[in-house]
Amino acid sequence: MTCKVSQVILGRTMRALEIENDLLAITILLDKGADIYRLRHKPKNIDVLWKAPWGMKESGRGFDSAFDSQTAWLEAYAGGWQVLFPNGGFPNTYKGASLGFHGEASMKAWDHEILRASGDSLELKLSVRLSRSPYTLERRLRLDAGSPVLDLRERITNHAGEPMDCMWSHHPAYGAPFLSEHCVIDTDARSLIADDEYAGAANPLALGHAYDWPMAGDIDMSRVPPPDRPRDLLAYLSDFESGWYSITNTSLGLGIGLSWDADVFPYAWFWQ
Repeated sequence: MTCKVSQVILGRTMRALEIENDLLAITILLDKGADIYRLRHKPKNIDVLWKAPWGMKESGRGFDSAFDSQTAWLEAYAGGWQVLFPNGGFPNTYKGASLGFHGEASMKAWDHEILRASGDSLELKLSVRLSRSPYTLERRLRLDAGSPVLDLRERITNHAGEPMDCMWSHHPAYGAPFLSEHCVIDTDARSLIADDEYAGAANPLALGHAYDWPMAGDIDMSRVPPPDRPRDLLAYLSDFESGWYSITNTSLGLGIGLSWDADVFPYAWFWQ
């Protein structure tokens, strides 16, 4: 099968792009952060990304019911995979600008351009200019026929005319039926550092403590617990050799892996 791209409307108003080859089908939300909303393995017909039970909030679905950025972000969070920029986590103020929870880039509508759609290869360019911070973001996504790989390349341009600090993160969340107690996590990280504030309702980690991956005391953190064993934690994988992790469902015979430049992204959030 050749590569295909089409623009669709999800719900009543949400513009999205659907791209696919013979192995992968991917849905990208143009009107919300260029989120990768679906990442489906076609031979097994399984979407590996988590979906929020409250569904997708469209920009035209009623008035906003929240005036703080964290609640607004969570109301609009439908699951999937976001790019967080120029802030990740709690809102703060930087150089006089209010940076909302998880950053402006994940809440903006993005522009798109089809760079190549030749049949055996597909490449898109997605871009956005932020309003509260002086940045332009550009994302290029590529699919090749016969390949289970999505190639994602990003460029961020600072228009401020002065150095700027920022936080840049990818925020994929994985869910059932892919995610289960049959999943094993592998990575070339050597350390797992527990967050120093997030206690969680069922957290086996000591706040701020550093562990040698994958063991945290007598708990093997590379094994995903079953639904009847609650876990609620935030930690950070670090000390990567090159930068990669994978999650493999040994029962389904299906896995997903991410690889990146650890000099650019030296940490990975470990959130359960």
